[in-house]
This record gives sequence, C-alpha cells and structure tokens, in this order.
Amino acid sequence: MSASAIVRQSDLRRLAAVAKRDGVRVELEINGMIIRVSPDHSQPAVDASAESDLDRELAAFEAKHGYS
Repeated sequence: MSASAIVRQSDLRRLAAVAKRDGVRVELEINGMIIRVSPDHSQPAVDASAESDLDRELAAFEAKHGYS
C-alpha cells in the first residue's frame, strides 16, 4: 500500500492558478518542506530611459549643491 500524497495535484493546480492570475509566487510549508509555485511569465522589461532621467537629475542636483 502506498502512502498518500502530501499535496494533491488539484491543490497544486489551484496554487498555480493563483500564482499566474496574481503574478506572485505562492509558498506552501508542510512539515518543514517548502513548495514554491511561480507564474510562468517573464518579468516586464525595465524602461532604461526612466533610469537615465534619474541619473541626469541626480548629476544636476550634485553639481548645483557642490557634490563631486
């Protein structure tokens, strides 16, 4: 006789649905064992232009206030 599964397939499917729907990683801990379920989509690309705008603003601030 085999032992019953710690987590059923239906439970994993529900966790995966929540992870995908909300874009989050779901963690489940049972008896010290952690099961993580993550969405299968890639992270959105970072807009580099916004970062360069912040760099220019910081450089202008430093120049104005005498920072080197």
